[in-house]
Amino acid sequence: MTPKEELIQVIERSPDNLIQAMLKLFKVMQSAPQAAAQQRNKQASNSAYPLRGLPLVMTEDFDEPMSELWEALSE
Repeated sequence: MTPKEELIQVIERSPDNLIQAMLKLFKVMQSAPQAAAQQRNKQASNSAYPLRGLPLVMTEDFDEPMSELWEALSE
C-alpha cells in the first residue's frame, strides 16, 4: 500500500471535526511564511533602520591582509 493510499484510508476513518481542524492548521501553515515576510517588510518600511534584522554575510577572505593595498599606499 502506498503512503497516499494509507493517508486516504486514515482520512476516511477520521471524524469530520478532526479533518476540519487539520485543514485549518494547513491553511495557517501555508500563510505563516507570507505573513512573517509581510510583517518584516512593514517593519522595515516604517523603521529608521531598514537594514536591521537582515542577515549579515561576510566573505571568507574578509579579514585577510591586503598587501597590494599597502604596497600601493607606500608608493
